[in-house]
Amino acid sequence: MKSNGLNHNSTKEDDDDMFGAPRSYTASFCGNRPNRPTMISAKYRQKEERRKVLKISINKLKKIEDPESSLRRSVLINNTMRKLQRESRVRGVTSVRLLLA
Repeated sequence: MKSNGLNHNSTKEDDDDMFGAPRSYTASFCGNRPNRPTMISAKYRQKEERRKVLKISINKLKKIEDPESSLRRSVLINNTMRKLQRESRVRGVTSVRLLLA
């Protein structure tokens, strides 16, 4: 069948030549660890992700020498921090204050 004037009669050899051999991900790709399901709850994972983003934001703000020169960047980082703090207050998480200290 032809579509848009292109011939779709390609063989496996053509695909291998163009894109290389198909990849297979083995245990060596994953650090020789067997695949296993994560035992961390979604709620805990989300909390940890928020904590990481907040920590990264704090470090980025510390690196900005003159917030006025990078106003857009500093405003974006501050807004991200405020949003995370607001969400944590709603959820009753108090660990945000510990990170800021």
